[in-house]
Amino acid sequence: MIIDRNLPGASSKVAAGVINPVTGKRLVKSWMINELNKSCLGFYKHFENVSNKSFFYNINVIRVFNNYQEQNDFISKSSETAYKNYLVDSSNQGALQFIKNDFGSGIIQQSAFLDTKTFLDVAKNILQEKATIVDAEFKFNDLNIKDTIEWNEVSSKRIIFCEGYRMKDNPFFGYLPLPSLKGEFLLIEAKELPRNNMIKKGVIIVPYDSDLFWVGSTYDRDELSLQNTEKGVEGLTEKLNQVLKVPYTIKETGFGIRPTVVDRRPLIGCHPHHKNLFVFNGLGSKGVSLAPYFAQHFIEYLEQDGKLMKEVDIVRYQKKFTFQ
Repeated sequence: MIIDRNLPGASSKVAAGVINPVTGKRLVKSWMINELNKSCLGFYKHFENVSNKSFFYNINVIRVFNNYQEQNDFISKSSETAYKNYLVDSSNQGALQFIKNDFGSGIIQQSAFLDTKTFLDVAKNILQEKATIVDAEFKFNDLNIKDTIEWNEVSSKRIIFCEGYRMKDNPFFGYLPLPSLKGEFLLIEAKELPRNNMIKKGVIIVPYDSDLFWVGSTYDRDELSLQNTEKGVEGLTEKLNQVLKVPYTIKETGFGIRPTVVDRRPLIGCHPHHKNLFVFNGLGSKGVSLAPYFAQHFIEYLEQDGKLMKEVDIVRYQKKFTFQ
């Protein structure tokens, strides 16, 4: 049984779904990227075949440099053995007609993006054939924890909380460090902009649907209202104007609040006292790449008496707390 109220602010439903294997100013390979990419490819392509729909796209990221230092760092990194399959120096190609790239650009390979809206629609349709989906608000006072879990008139062997940023209000797992991070985005129409790459310079531009592109994102830990802000939209527009040479029109604005973790590792595991309460959360901005691999890892832990990786096991935080 899946209980899902479709509450506002859920980040998965509006995310760009980008898988970027090399990130940050220092151009560091994402954690476990080789294993994660393999898992993602098999997982998402399987469900494309099952549903006869397309939602997972393997396209490169064009990383546009802000200065010659960034260009030099990229070229240097691309010559390292560990990065040769990921980074390709393209700075000698000259300025692309549709991007402001006075300092050149490089290509990040083995990137991809997931059309999260289409995928979640497909997933819901598949799950409806195999499970009961309840559109209801989950109230913790309705939960009765015994040898089995009782909620209203439902009895279950266990319950798994996958609440995103709302886990802060969970009386069982709210102690876990899960700061909320709000991101705002734009959907723009840019008919002259090619759709064969993602573009990253201050923002990331992702081909979405028809002539539409997803542009994001802002990062705000303080302003967590369930609406777009003038500051967020203006900030994205200003950054977008520093990238594109072609005209565009803003067609839509949106936002999401995602759960982040201080050590940037998922929060997975069992409650220290209630052995039939579990959590699967904290996938943050890399949720598209992390979810398939760690969902399988979690299932093996639950059903085959496996052990969780210490990097994701919530035991790493429990020593700081006393539980009743």
